Amino acid sequence: MTALRRVKNPQDKVGGGSDLEDPELDEAEFEEPGEVYVDWAIEDLNRLRGSYLDLIEGEGVESENIEDIHRVAGDIAGQGGNYNFPLMSKVAGLLKTFVKDRTKLNDLGREVVRLHFEALQTVINAKIVGDGGAAGKEVLAGLEKVIKKVSKI
Repeated sequence: MTALRRVKNPQDKVGGGSDLEDPELDEAEFEEPGEVYVDWAIEDLNRLRGSYLDLIEGEGVESENIEDIHRVAGDIAGQGGNYNFPLMSKVAGLLKTFVKDRTKLNDLGREVVRLHFEALQTVINAKIVGDGGAAGKEVLAGLEKVIKKVSKI
């Protein structure tokens, strides 16, 4: 991809054509793809935190807060694997599935959301790429166990 910018002096146009030029790009100006994902994920986690806090503080309409959590979890789940953060995708995918089609969450359901948020925050803060190894599998198993238990109640 080439960045284009306007030429400041119209007399500098090449061949009298376009007033756009193709500058040489310095590779150092671009972040690594994983770093870009971390930035996006932090933004998404801030959105998730806001929706969760609104939910537990009774701000807004509960079903809309849950819908926002579902949407943000879907955003996180959809992008993580593309940037070698599949653990983020899996944790967010569990959260998305848990809140799907729910319009209300009791205290245990809210705790499930909090646990997922904390897991996502830990993964992104520690920049855990890949599946997280044994610890990643343990986190996923724990979240699945909590979901199964809460869903029976």
